[in-house]
Amino acid sequence: MPRELAVRTPENVEITHALAGIGSRFLAVLVDHTIQVALLLLLLFGMGFLVGGLRDWAGGLDDLANLSGWAFALLIAFGFLIVWGYFIYFETAWNGQTPGKRLLNIRVVKDNGSPIDFFSAATRNIVRFIDFLPSSYAIGIIVMFFSPAYKRVGDYAAGTVVVKEYREPKRPRSGVEETPSGERRNETPDPEPGSSTGEEEPPAEVPGVTVSGISRVTREEYDAARRYLDRRGELPKPMGAAFARRIAEPILHRLDMAPESLDDYDYDLFLETLTRDYLRWQDRGY
Repeated sequence: MPRELAVRTPENVEITHALAGIGSRFLAVLVDHTIQVALLLLLLFGMGFLVGGLRDWAGGLDDLANLSGWAFALLIAFGFLIVWGYFIYFETAWNGQTPGKRLLNIRVVKDNGSPIDFFSAATRNIVRFIDFLPSSYAIGIIVMFFSPAYKRVGDYAAGTVVVKEYREPKRPRSGVEETPSGERRNETPDPEPGSSTGEEEPPAEVPGVTVSGISRVTREEYDAARRYLDRRGELPKPMGAAFARRIAEPILHRLDMAPESLDDYDYDLFLETLTRDYLRWQDRGY
């Protein structure tokens, strides 16, 4: 059974995240190190061309020595940024993901489920050299093997874990949309008898239904909405409606979207739209 991280939101909703195992994390870091090696090789070749050009341009040996010294210093500085800044930059800018983690659909979060910040990203990656010792992440793999949360030394130092990333299911091309809960909803009417449908059209969305200020929605709010939509089919209707309202009302008020009457509001549609718009904003923003 996959190990999980359970956290409780301010709305008193428990959210569970499936923890990323050693295999997916190893593949992700392999992708990232491949990118780093490619960047270092480009940097090395670039500096080689630069020094060659300086040799032709310099008027004397003293000038060439000085310029070559500067080129070597830049090589060391940029190399340091690639080796140590790569993970810190991406995990901060991409909300806990690097290119490798995004490819494997995993993400770094804090122990309480909140998004990682610069300090946590810097701490877990500065300590990475301990995990790498004596070579090939030997210490990191051993520590993760015995850790209940698959934590390496850097995760213990920064108070972080790596979780699997939920992705929105793709829509079928038949005009039937699958909602986050697994329910199927017909988006287009059946053609009338004898009518020609022509080329198949993508399913239409509900016009005008969007969540304004989606960038202000927190990761915890999105997770709470998604968990409810995943499991609402298991709940009795009155309980499900109360649960949806409990999640949606604080978000509606904070985004200044609360209608005049909350009693007749379609909370399920709002939460479906919120999860859809959040994922689209996330894909554009990162």
